[in-house]
Amino acid sequence: MDADWVDFKTDVDNVTNLSDNPFVSKICAVTRSQNSKLIDSNWLSGYTTKELENFQKEDSDLGPVHKWLDNNCKPNRDEIASYSPSTRKYWLNYDLLITKNNVLYQKRLQPTGESYQLLVPKVLRKEVMTSCHNTMYSAHFGVNKTKDKIKNCFHWYKMGEDIQSHVNTCSVCNRFKALNRKPKASLQSYTVGYPLDRVAIDVIGPLPHTRQNNKFILVIGDHFTRWMEAFPLPHQQAEKVAEKLVHEFISRFGIPLELHSDQGRNFESKIFTEVCKLLEIHKTRSTSYRPCSNGIIERFNATLEGMIRSFVNKNANDWDLHIGILMAAYRSTVHPATGYSPNMLMLGREITLPPQIIFPFSKL
Repeated sequence: MDADWVDFKTDVDNVTNLSDNPFVSKICAVTRSQNSKLIDSNWLSGYTTKELENFQKEDSDLGPVHKWLDNNCKPNRDEIASYSPSTRKYWLNYDLLITKNNVLYQKRLQPTGESYQLLVPKVLRKEVMTSCHNTMYSAHFGVNKTKDKIKNCFHWYKMGEDIQSHVNTCSVCNRFKALNRKPKASLQSYTVGYPLDRVAIDVIGPLPHTRQNNKFILVIGDHFTRWMEAFPLPHQQAEKVAEKLVHEFISRFGIPLELHSDQGRNFESKIFTEVCKLLEIHKTRSTSYRPCSNGIIERFNATLEGMIRSFVNKNANDWDLHIGILMAAYRSTVHPATGYSPNMLMLGREITLPPQIIFPFSKL
């Protein structure tokens, strides 16, 4: 017995060949060894500037760019001819390139000011696209919105093609999102000029009953900023809807000039009418059997349902647990109608999201 124990203890204490164990090799990958070709992200630890510097210097396209900036020597056109198309592209943008803590960034000029994009080496591009599309904070948006989200912080050569390929081959998107939508005639626009000029409201449901006893979602959206709020509800009675509107939306953002809804009984009830009268809100309603007359909310409802389907469990009884984070993802994404994110238009700033924590962005 003693001999068996000694042999066992010897095997356990012998750590010299741990790297041969496939399970331990996976752990080493998670620690992101600089010699590893496949990088698995650890969302809790992120990358250090030294790791990013090494990844960039070891990259065949970014390595030469690092040497140019380190030596403050830009090659001439004849010298650059032998480099890859990617390196030549960076050469054309040489005046926009800077280093901070020995990490390469590119300046990005926008109407709101100057920002900086991390130049991403090939070994990290898959992880960047995954973190900006597949996670709950990214909500499996389409190609254009994913491009806008990634361009806020990152840049690499032909990134648009890579992002389109990543989104088009996403198994979750292909499983849940509709294809070949029929084109429809454009609607007349309703002009607003300031936040809360017109707020739309609607209720989604009934949905599968959750463990939190919720079956409906109250959706509230601002026409000007495209700021959207979604609140799980156990029922859609007028009292509950009015309470959520006043205590969760109006108390935080202020009283809207106009409130637009469909002709549901909860929105046409006496209590709802009294709330609008008390707060001096002009109440309007959509045309019967014409959901397009409340198009902003109806379109968002489809987007929200798609986001929920991407993360709900197989029993569909936990959808209400994801609503808050999914809304953060929506509001941090540039809206095609405005060219800005709802966060920027409503709050005047962008919020910090996990990709900015994983990849350190110094205050440049």
